Amino acid sequence: RDKQTAPWGSMPQPPPPGAQPPAQSTPEEAEQKKPKTPDEAAKRLKQMGARVMLPPPGDAAANAETSWAALAGATEARLQVEESLLLPLQHPEAFASVRAGTRTFGTDRAAALLFYGPPGTGKTTAARIAAAQAGLPLVYAPLEALMSKWFGKAEQQLAALFDHCGTLGRCVLFLDELDALAGSRSREIDEASRRML
Repeated sequence: RDKQTAPWGSMPQPPPPGAQPPAQSTPEEAEQKKPKTPDEAAKRLKQMGARVMLPPPGDAAANAETSWAALAGATEARLQVEESLLLPLQHPEAFASVRAGTRTFGTDRAAALLFYGPPGTGKTTAARIAAAQAGLPLVYAPLEALMSKWFGKAEQQLAALFDHCGTLGRCVLFLDELDALAGSRSREIDEASRRML
């Protein structure tokens, strides 16, 4: 493919001759730049290219856009999302007592879910519904918002994304088009992509 039609998830191209890399900040400067309030974090996330979608007021199951009825044929996915994400969030005490009786260390609470499938199968809609059902904001971050042509800048953007989500509070973070960066294992990955993963 030529450069005009390459997917946005393709690897960054080297900068043109004479281009200056962005200034690197020290850890102290980065700490000072961190947002202090959830509103400031949401504003910074939007500046990075992410979208923050707040849960609808009232009962999410009653809202046509945030109920599982909006996603036809997703019964199995709905059950898996409810079991691994929603129920532990809605009833943490019940899951904590089960964990205490069966696990001696760590937690078995889902820290991440992987939605996979071809485009248009409802992955983003499922994440939006799950976040609304949990009553949490959804932070939608396309991979293109994190990529950079400068070595190390993508990792810095990813770290900032997690920092801002931490300041925002409990939320659902949806990284879209992750497969563009982490394709099959047989494909060779350059060092910048490996560092980001």
